[in-house]
Amino acid sequence: GLYNNKRNPSNPSHIMDNAIGEWNRFRIRMVGEVVSVWLNSELVVDEVIMENYWNRAKPIYPSGQIELQDHGNPIWFRNIYIKEL
Repeated sequence: GLYNNKRNPSNPSHIMDNAIGEWNRFRIRMVGEVVSVWLNSELVVDEVIMENYWNRAKPIYPSGQIELQDHGNPIWFRNIYIKEL
């Protein structure tokens, strides 16, 4: 989901997570402030405007760091590719 968005829902359109212990595959496409997310080849977020969490009156930052987050449980990442559009 897109957490911290106020105007746009934070829940994905449907749940596509693989079982615990299996890898999940994400494809994230962001052009400007518009994001689409595919999880395990299924579109779950379709062209949603990302909101600026720190200043909702301004658009999201046009560039910056990419962060990978967990919530205290062991997590692994592999095969991360970034392509500028």
